[in-house]
Amino acid sequence: MKKLSRSKYLALLLMLSVAISSCYLDPTGVENPSVTEESLLANPKGATTTLINGLRRQFAFALGATIITTDIVSDNIDHVFVTLSPLIDDPRAITPLDLTINTTGSTGCYFNLQRLKALADFGLTQLVPNDPDATTGQIAEIRTCKGMALLMLAENFTHFPLTELGQPVPAAVALDSAIAEFNAVRTLDPAREQQMRIALARAFRLKGDKAQARANAQAVNLTTASSSILSVSFTEGILDNDVQAYAFLRTSEDLQPLPRLDFLDPKYPYRDTPLQALKPEEAPLILAEIAISDNDLAEARAQMRAAIALALSRPPVRNRVTGDTLINDPDRRRRGRPNNSAFRVRATDNPARGDTTARAGLILRRSGSPVPIYNISRTSIRNSDIDALPPTDVRAHLRMLYLLRQEIFFLEGRRMSDLGIRLPVMQRQIEGNPNMPPGSPGTKVVVPDYIPPGTELDAFTINAAANLVTVRHDMNFILADNKVSPFPMP
Repeated sequence: MKKLSRSKYLALLLMLSVAISSCYLDPTGVENPSVTEESLLANPKGATTTLINGLRRQFAFALGATIITTDIVSDNIDHVFVTLSPLIDDPRAITPLDLTINTTGSTGCYFNLQRLKALADFGLTQLVPNDPDATTGQIAEIRTCKGMALLMLAENFTHFPLTELGQPVPAAVALDSAIAEFNAVRTLDPAREQQMRIALARAFRLKGDKAQARANAQAVNLTTASSSILSVSFTEGILDNDVQAYAFLRTSEDLQPLPRLDFLDPKYPYRDTPLQALKPEEAPLILAEIAISDNDLAEARAQMRAAIALALSRPPVRNRVTGDTLINDPDRRRRGRPNNSAFRVRATDNPARGDTTARAGLILRRSGSPVPIYNISRTSIRNSDIDALPPTDVRAHLRMLYLLRQEIFFLEGRRMSDLGIRLPVMQRQIEGNPNMPPGSPGTKVVVPDYIPPGTELDAFTINAAANLVTVRHDMNFILADNKVSPFPMP
């Protein structure tokens, strides 16, 4: 997101936000003379409405930063220019000092997630109790933001403090707090029931609680799929979607998808295109994973078909000029990128390490050619692919599940967590909190042994004569081969 002074930050909220000064969970330091912590506390009537505007903006910052950083670290996206630190393409080289990690800007996911939580805490403990105008709906929104901040921290970091200068806690402790927030929201605002069921299923999955993950996923109603999406909104020129700047405008050839995912790119065509924080596709994918862990592969296939049907039901974005469903992609990717729909893509050339099938339809022709854009990701997988799975092969089913998760959650900040990679907290946190010294849990990147070395997560080769692109590592096969799942696999 754009780096702004705090006074401009507040002005852009039209005098309706609260800022906080550090990632150490201290919601103070507001510098705009019209909107200060002191003025809000001294005049609490209506202060919750002021807070909500700031929270919505901060939620947008936090989700955008998480998407940009974690999708680059994963095999979803290759960063090919110097706008961001080149080290995050090599997960084992990431340190708390990395410029992409140790920042309060558009890639500072740790800072922005902690800021979101701190702002929510400030509202719940300082403003809401004294504001006679605070509504249950507003309190539910504050608790939703807090729960989502805790959930995304737990997905991407192993240990972090939950209070200013506090002891770092394991991600599992933060998950318990997130779950409590989501359940509180269900009581406060029944209209958020479906969103919270999705959030709870996601949190219990990460926690490895099969029974609760199943119960909450089964409670998600797929027939009301559009209304149960939790999105963050933007206003062009006031609060811009900077994921769009990196991934669509590509003014510096910034982000390029793995060729296997080219058909999903671009995703966010306008500066006010919303980002999804929760969506119901989560539910059948979780139920499929649970079914695989139960060795009920027929049920897993049924749930994967349900996820596919929902993903394929999402409509494309309409062109705001022509009204049709094709948008010109200002594609500036010129560094050895395939740009021809005649290309086929295979996940690896090693049959012992993945799927060597060369698939058509994954590469789009661009260079000024209009393309369909879906800001809620689809999938290349069809029911025929599910039907073709060997009916008793657990590994094949698990590989398909992770491929579906990779495609359906593309550019939504989920892939790095599925790969098992966890980031270190930012250096500013380490230097400012004596309870989190260098080398302690949470201060070092965590990269599982099955992750390939260097920048090979993004590696591929092109055989132009054969119109063939070969990805070096079929990471979905590798995940399946290592049975990487929160649930014990057979």
